[in-house]
Amino acid sequence: MDSKGSSAGNHGKVPAFLKFAYGSGAMAEGVKNSVFNTFLLFYYTGVLGLPGSLAGTALFLAMCFDAVSDPLVGYLSDHTRSRWGRRHPWMYAAILPMGLSVYGLLSPPAGLGERELFFWMTGLSIAVRQSLTLHMIPRNALLPEMTYDYDERTGLISISFLLGWVGGLGLTQLAWLVLIPAVPGGRMNPEAYQAIGFWGAWIAAIGMFIATAGTQRLVPQLRVAEATPLGFRAFWGEITNALRNESFRMILFGGIIVSAAANFQEVFGLYMNTYFWEFTDADIARLGLFLAVAVLVAVVATRPVTRLSDKRRTAIGIAAFLLVWGPLPVAGRLLGLLPENGSPMLLPLITVHLMVSLIPAVAMGILLGSMFMDTIDESELETGIRQEGVFGAANAFALKAVGGVGNLMGGMAIEWIDFPLQASVATVSPEKIFWLGIVAGPGMILFYVAGFFFLTRYSITRERYLDIQKQLEARRSK
Repeated sequence: MDSKGSSAGNHGKVPAFLKFAYGSGAMAEGVKNSVFNTFLLFYYTGVLGLPGSLAGTALFLAMCFDAVSDPLVGYLSDHTRSRWGRRHPWMYAAILPMGLSVYGLLSPPAGLGERELFFWMTGLSIAVRQSLTLHMIPRNALLPEMTYDYDERTGLISISFLLGWVGGLGLTQLAWLVLIPAVPGGRMNPEAYQAIGFWGAWIAAIGMFIATAGTQRLVPQLRVAEATPLGFRAFWGEITNALRNESFRMILFGGIIVSAAANFQEVFGLYMNTYFWEFTDADIARLGLFLAVAVLVAVVATRPVTRLSDKRRTAIGIAAFLLVWGPLPVAGRLLGLLPENGSPMLLPLITVHLMVSLIPAVAMGILLGSMFMDTIDESELETGIRQEGVFGAANAFALKAVGGVGNLMGGMAIEWIDFPLQASVATVSPEKIFWLGIVAGPGMILFYVAGFFFLTRYSITRERYLDIQKQLEARRSK
């Protein structure tokens, strides 16, 4: 799909207000990640009693819808012609459905049977993810036109990641510090999750509105879609065209695998914190405060670090580090090397490990997003076609597939080890605790190895990117 008109893309700095506005949209993604990765599986299985395999299946089915809707929305967004531009009509349309579906997902009617609860979880999970699709894919497609600068793109995505964590971690901290302690029974009371859904809905909707209204001033400067016929053949042609780019394929597969492994551990986190480490609600809240510091460090440090090297080499180094560092505390506990639960030394040790893990993990997420954007330019050079929406859809699907795969694996693992549902810590056998640790710790190493392999096949270095831009500029000036 070719497009015409002026472009906001430039080789200089993006104004701070536009960076903030663009990044605010990530708050909705942060809310989704907080709900899906921290609370949802535990809520439906541990509190409401839905079998883990059914809960994991519900979330996997929601991800399967994304496999169709994400590229379709990207394709339609690339071809939309309106006075609000190609992207913004879709972004506005997503705001209300996102808020309603987040609240509904965590507020199922009382008294539902197992089958009805499964369908409720499936339907509302689909609604949340589809609402996010309508916003996130057109929003992602804005970034390559906002700047062509190699490092400025990383800076933009860093701000987006920071605000995404503000939304997600902010909701998580609000839950642990205020919402969960406010109800009898704490994390085992459904009323706590209804309150989380209420506040999550507002945070997501407000972030999406700021992003949409704040970037609308860019519309006159953005490319205008040509009036081309739409159809399945054209749609499929653009998908296959994107997949021909080897760097795009490698970053897609590598990003999904590396992030899915990390996400699985996050999904398992509430089970681990509750049963494996036996942390209290206050302990978990303290962990969240330290993690916020780690996120800020990662956002500030990523761009300077990549200036010293480049995105590819930095990402490969991070993947190698996480491969070794990630499983250490669980392995240490299984080998009897860590303090016992309840020891005053345990929480500080786990906090340090999580902070040192999260800083490079967040940096990896920033780099993967920026590396995705660079493949758009390489593909344009190779094919003469520019497809921000389709490539942005792939990026969005990769990020959301992480959640779907992680949740499916989490639900299946809970079922596989036959972990008791709605159980207190005192009633769970040591054998179940042991297998919980095996799955959540050393069992993830194979995924990191596979992700590391794909990242080494990504070929766009800083030098290659600068050469791509030089050739594209020469072509556009003709």
